[in-house]
Amino acid sequence: MATGKGLGRPIMVLGVLMSLTGFGLFASGIFRFMKATAGEMSAGSFAAPPSPLGPDVFGGVPLGALGFALVVLGGVVSSIGLVMAKAARERRRRSGRR
Repeated sequence: MATGKGLGRPIMVLGVLMSLTGFGLFASGIFRFMKATAGEMSAGSFAAPPSPLGPDVFGGVPLGALGFALVVLGGVVSSIGLVMAKAARERRRRSGRR
């Protein structure tokens, strides 16, 4: 997958890192919700559960939604890097034939 040359490969790696970071943020919100819900159930409290997407950050946007958006954006960036790497590889292959 990452056999191309040029700027495409680092862009692809950046996209993968963005996706992994976004997944971590999304998962942390879910795990925080599970922990809070389990703690309230074992204590016998029936208060309103916290948001399953985690706490609000950046003007009221939940942390889980921000993580999900980062996963999607990382996938797009990674795809762009893949296309750029493949195009560079094809350019080199074609210039080698002539």
